[in-house]
Amino acid sequence: MKGLPVFLREDPDLLFKHCLETDPDDVAAKGVTVGILYVLEDCVAEASSPKIQNIALILEESIVVKDLPDTSTALAYLLGLLYALNISYPEDLKYTFETFQKVFMETGPKCSNRVRSLKKKLCLV
Repeated sequence: MKGLPVFLREDPDLLFKHCLETDPDDVAAKGVTVGILYVLEDCVAEASSPKIQNIALILEESIVVKDLPDTSTALAYLLGLLYALNISYPEDLKYTFETFQKVFMETGPKCSNRVRSLKKKLCLV
């Protein structure tokens, strides 16, 4: 899931954000309209990768849901909230969200050429 924006030639850092557990919530969410926030452990040995302490959702610069178990669940919640609250997808991530909606959730028949290409490569056509 994290590699999907890269494949679609979009910036994954616009959707997936990282902060340390000691960072204030308002600093981590500042400037983010839609995103998934990974709260990382503060004290980590340089040789090891940081451990994820929490996964949260950001909508319009506010953390709206915390303590999600994994990225897939976070994406499902995010799509549900965007639909329920009638929030538009970020323009910079339109192909990523179109793929989530039309390929993985199977809602809507028409896809853009970029998403249709991915769908063909996944042998879903």
